[in-house]
Amino acid sequence: MWREDDQQAYLGNGPRNTAALRNLALGVLAMHGIAKITETVQRIGRDHDRATPLLMLT
Repeated sequence: MWREDDQQAYLGNGPRNTAALRNLALGVLAMHGIAKITETVQRIGRDHDRATPLLMLT
C-alpha cells in the first residue's frame, strides 16, 4: 500500500522519517475514525484536496 520498497531514501534518517510520516498519516486517519485505510488513502491519492479536512485539527 505505501510502497516503501520503491523509496530511494535508504540512507541516513530516510527510513526512519518515512516510517514517522506513515505513522502520522495512520494516526490522523484513526483520530477521524476511518476504518477503511486503503480505500481512503487511494481516494486522497486521486484528489489531494480530500486530505485538507482531515488535517484541520482544531
